[in-house]
Amino acid sequence: MNKHLKSASAMTLALSLTALFALSDTATACRTEHTMTLLRTLPDAARAEPVVAAVEAIELLPPSLARKENDGWGSSPLVRVRVVEAINGVQEGQILVVDAIGSSCDQVFRRSEAYFRSYLAKRHYIAGKFEANGNGDIVFHGAWVTGGAAGELIPVRRAQ
Repeated sequence: MNKHLKSASAMTLALSLTALFALSDTATACRTEHTMTLLRTLPDAARAEPVVAAVEAIELLPPSLARKENDGWGSSPLVRVRVVEAINGVQEGQILVVDAIGSSCDQVFRRSEAYFRSYLAKRHYIAGKFEANGNGDIVFHGAWVTGGAAGELIPVRRAQ
């Protein structure tokens, strides 16, 4: 094989590997920052959402893929909450299931008692809407991300 052919083959291989790594990075990276469903504060823009409330977590639910409680799941995007302050679209005391979706770009909650007490047991806000999940259950969904010039929370709209 001549010197120019070897050089061209090496260049083609290098370009192919660079393209492959770029594609895999793009595929696994989030398009935005990680989204949040349980919010520490209520953004001004949230008041326009169909469902807005202050909630407290009651229990972490197994993820949709876990068939039984003892399937060994370690985290879940599903949490049952109680409305402690109804602002829009719900009633105080109402029980809801919040679905934070749980992809690598969304909020997920660990299945540990310490985590539940330290994070989930605190009061949070939700702002979004009710949707049917993949199982046909009606769940709450509302995703927010830090953005804008002032770093405020802004809603993330999912494709329907």
